[in-house]
Amino acid sequence: MGGGIDRISTLPDVLLCHILSYVPSKTAVATSILSNRWRNIWNSVPAIDLDDSLYLHIGDYHPFANVAYALMLRLHATQPILTFRLKCQSSLSCAPWDLNLWIDTAIQHCVETMELSLPLTVKLPSTALTSAKLVSLTLRGLTVDNVRSVSLPALKFLHLNDGVRFTESRYLEMLLSGCPILEDLRIGQLEAWHFVTEFNLPNLIKADVMSVSVPIAKFYNVKFLSICVV
Repeated sequence: MGGGIDRISTLPDVLLCHILSYVPSKTAVATSILSNRWRNIWNSVPAIDLDDSLYLHIGDYHPFANVAYALMLRLHATQPILTFRLKCQSSLSCAPWDLNLWIDTAIQHCVETMELSLPLTVKLPSTALTSAKLVSLTLRGLTVDNVRSVSLPALKFLHLNDGVRFTESRYLEMLLSGCPILEDLRIGQLEAWHFVTEFNLPNLIKADVMSVSVPIAKFYNVKFLSICVV
């Protein structure tokens, strides 16, 4: 079976980077040992995908944090991060000071898609809710508290998946109000029931809502609507 043609390595850098943007960053970095052709490809991938489950078997969160910092700090000033995914099963993997820095760095590098899946004990940094470039935000299993302001003028997709906890309903209202051009809203099974009224989403096209009570008139312009009362 040996002697086959390596057609993947003949692809242009931009396509290889696009392919690697869909795998965990640990895997992308590992491709650097394949050949000279691959040595520096990972360094130009416009995505960072961090998952602490790849490190928990070690019994120490430091290797995960070290990798995260290495990926963040190697970025040059104008290098974009189009996608930032962070999945932590252990709160030890995402200490507040680490989490703040990682998210700040992603926002400074004009992140467009951000997906955060964190333990319920972890609070969402306020900087995650103030980004001029963010287009898609997905949250799962974390706590939203002490929201002072929300400014997401470019956000079109907001998915609040199962397990997200808003300590007060007004924080959910503030989040919705801070997304003036939102087109796609999904609110899954949150940790508590909320009643929200103070928001306006004139560009909303699709809404899939659970565990939230919203006046139906708020969805007057929606083309695809799903409301599940549980």
